Amino acid sequence: MPKERPRLSAAGRKMYIYTPQETSKFEKQVALAALTAANGKVLFGDIAISIKLYFSDKRFGDLDNYAKSILDGLQGTLFENDKQVARLSIERYIDKDERAEIYIGEIDDE
Repeated sequence: MPKERPRLSAAGRKMYIYTPQETSKFEKQVALAALTAANGKVLFGDIAISIKLYFSDKRFGDLDNYAKSILDGLQGTLFENDKQVARLSIERYIDKDERAEIYIGEIDDE
């Protein structure tokens, strides 16, 4: 799911900015899948992430919006902050089985 634009809400004189419910739900699903796959391991150094997105047809949004929602879902579960991402690769494919495959690894200082 691509990252949706933040929404603005007003209550009296106060304004609130929030993440739309569908985006928030997707990010929670990403976090749960990451925790399960990584057995609770958290990465603390610089990391490289490769994202492969599979769509059932040629109707899809901007790839950077998909990456943003995935990174936001992973943040705080698989790594502390998305500022740790030193290398990011995103690819798209057409396949009848829609999915996202995410590969994450720490980058050695060498």
